[in-house]
Amino acid sequence: MAALHAYLEKLGYVKQKRSLGEKEIWAKPDQLDGDLFYLYFNPITREIELTRVLNN
Repeated sequence: MAALHAYLEKLGYVKQKRSLGEKEIWAKPDQLDGDLFYLYFNPITREIELTRVLNN
């Protein structure tokens, strides 16, 4: 997860204080209607899911 956090931060995204269930929400602070990333770690399978939502 740390590597993905660093990657998103390098792209200019910031972890939001709100979340979607257990998924972290990452957005660019200067783009209110911009693209979002959802980041989720499954503790049972130890898999990480990164989803990008395009807001055109």
